Amino acid sequence: MRSIALLVLTVLPVASLPPSPPPSPARVHLLDGTSVEGTALHPRGERLEIDGPGEPRVLDFAEVLEAFPASPAAEAPLSRPLPGSSPASPDLLVEMVDGDRLRGLLAKGLGESGFLLRSPSLGEIEVPLERVATVRFAAAAGKAADPPELRAGERSDRFFFASGDRLDGTLRSLGPEGAKVRTAAGEERTLAPDSLLGFALLPLGAKPEKGLRIRVALEEGTLLSGTSLAEAGKEWLLRGAGGGTGPAADRTVPPAAVIGLAVRGGRGTPLPDLAPASVEVRAYWGEDPPVLDLRPRTDRAFTLEPGPAPPLRAAGVPHLRGLSMFSGTTVTYDLAGKGFRRFVASVAVDDAGPKGAVEFEILLDGKSAWRSPVVRSGAPPLRAPGIDLSAAKSLALVVHAGPGDDVQDYADWLRAAFLP
Repeated sequence: MRSIALLVLTVLPVASLPPSPPPSPARVHLLDGTSVEGTALHPRGERLEIDGPGEPRVLDFAEVLEAFPASPAAEAPLSRPLPGSSPASPDLLVEMVDGDRLRGLLAKGLGESGFLLRSPSLGEIEVPLERVATVRFAAAAGKAADPPELRAGERSDRFFFASGDRLDGTLRSLGPEGAKVRTAAGEERTLAPDSLLGFALLPLGAKPEKGLRIRVALEEGTLLSGTSLAEAGKEWLLRGAGGGTGPAADRTVPPAAVIGLAVRGGRGTPLPDLAPASVEVRAYWGEDPPVLDLRPRTDRAFTLEPGPAPPLRAAGVPHLRGLSMFSGTTVTYDLAGKGFRRFVASVAVDDAGPKGAVEFEILLDGKSAWRSPVVRSGAPPLRAPGIDLSAAKSLALVVHAGPGDDVQDYADWLRAAFLP
């Protein structure tokens, strides 16, 4: 009799993988404080189309504060070097006098006129020194425990070393071999790229911008403005984009690298674009002079952590425009003669402060016009009621410490604008 062997298979439970997060929708925040969501963005020159649900909606860029594609790319930190960076091709973050920002590899010096930067998204960009505000060397800045703010001297350019030393002088040229500088004592020196955190140049005076400007934010950290943006095949075409670099030029932009869009010069004034009349910080711990920089951050998140300020983010959602401040801060704006009739804003605690809890307040001519309940980290932005400015001479934005004292009270004013 033939024996029969039985094979018994035991099916063990398989650990389930965590579900992938759902794709985030395309979003457009308008200057009037409202928002539109859909599935995709299509720039059409001076208009922006957002798909579904339902029929596509076409908006004038002049009505837009900021916009984000579906599941946008994330900004790369300075601590993550760009591909191909090396001592011979250092990774630079260049801030221009008009607020644009360029990140790329230093490819070539162009003498006293400027230098050539190789952007991972935009290709080669010629950068004139007369349009440069600051330059950071990403390799050193990304490793620094507490990199300083880059500010020029009163009468000279200022150079910041990884050692903590500083040098005042005049930048003569910048290339892969280093920064050629004439010191205040008249000495000619070449500063090696690997010794520098960065430098700040004396402002030469920037011409005021006129008309509509559309700024594209890219994942490597670049912010580039132009006069219009349109689809061109598989790319986006940004017209009038010199990258803050002088003559207007057209640049093709890969949509996959786009974090978002921000608009200036439209039918309203975004909060970050109006200079405050005064800023007062009264820290929770009393009248002792603060040892930390507690000034508000424009278009970046306030944080007491060392290093460059991170992007704005509230309840997991990124924002390009906004004012971020510590509790105990009052920022006052002069409204006289500006023709503003209404102020709109949403408020949140930035994700950089997961323990934060604050109260927001808006004052008109010193009197309270609105005060929020306690707003905690992780909560979506709370939309404030529209504030009538027709009879006001000043507006103040105040952040009060909440129940947790001032621990991580990193407070954001988002989707905020003055409307005519």
